[in-house]
Amino acid sequence: MEEAVCATCPWWRRLPERVEFHWSFEDGQQVETRTPNDRGECRRYPPRPPRDFPLTELDDWCAEHPEREITCDE
Repeated sequence: MEEAVCATCPWWRRLPERVEFHWSFEDGQQVETRTPNDRGECRRYPPRPPRDFPLTELDDWCAEHPEREITCDE
């Protein structure tokens, strides 16, 4: 079985993109930079309070994926 990561979990949702501001000396104004966020929340068990879901990085496993459950084959 291929290793699952949070990004492949059906309940995982990426957090909104990061917005950063820096001063551009060339333009003489503040510049906004948007980058994709590599963090998210696994929302397998909603509803829960906002920001109370397990936070994970894109390539981490949050322990909520059913496809990663350990089974005993006897």
